[in-house]
Amino acid sequence: MKVLEINNLTVVRDGTVILDNINLELEEGQSLAVIGPNGGGKTTLVKTILGLLQPQAGSIRIMGLPPESVIRKRPGTIGYVAQRAFYDPDFPVSALDVVMMGKYGKIGLLRPVGRKDREEALSCLETVGMANFAFRPIGQLSGGQQQRIMIARSLIIHPRMLILDEPTSGVDAGSQENFYRLLRNLQSALSLSIIQVSHDIALVPSYSDQVACLNKQLFLHGKPDDVMHSDILKQAYGCQVEFLFHGTMPHRTVEEHRETS
Repeated sequence: MKVLEINNLTVVRDGTVILDNINLELEEGQSLAVIGPNGGGKTTLVKTILGLLQPQAGSIRIMGLPPESVIRKRPGTIGYVAQRAFYDPDFPVSALDVVMMGKYGKIGLLRPVGRKDREEALSCLETVGMANFAFRPIGQLSGGQQQRIMIARSLIIHPRMLILDEPTSGVDAGSQENFYRLLRNLQSALSLSIIQVSHDIALVPSYSDQVACLNKQLFLHGKPDDVMHSDILKQAYGCQVEFLFHGTMPHRTVEEHRETS
């Protein structure tokens, strides 16, 4: 079953074409890494999938429905994790409180969470390896720990699809690979479909089933090995892309280049 179908999608903002005739599909239970240079339209694509932006042409279907229908008829279908959120260290909210906030989209903001919700939140923290930090103030956790909490928050609604926009932004390099492994494990254990937007062409493709390279147009879409070894990658980034090695895992790096619109 196709969990995501994007057909001839064009998005224009302030008179500028941000996404131009994008065609993309994702099968249920698969993971997709969306890579590309800054300003290439990756976040715009996420916002359009979430129904926050309307396209000028083309369509998006999530499990056969347009985004607005999914939000209205099937709340909880999509879990979303934004770029790293920053918290005031003195803000009196625990990791457990943050996870339970994920319920509000389903039960309503004014309805109090009950014991069952609390137990479910603790279970989600256990799933992401953060149960021991349940009562720790969120502002006292590291960037990587905070992002695990945000994943737990998204899991409490039992999503079919998880979308992450630059989830390792602000996460130290030593924690990034563990973060990607966590996502891969969640994909397998929960049969999640995952879309992860990232600048990190070093690691994220190694933990994805598919890679899409986006720079206003969709330059490449396929298996990681095919995409990352393609000469078209240079064209998409507008600069040279070279291999680096970290242990036994091949990575890519790009030259400094000017951002596109």
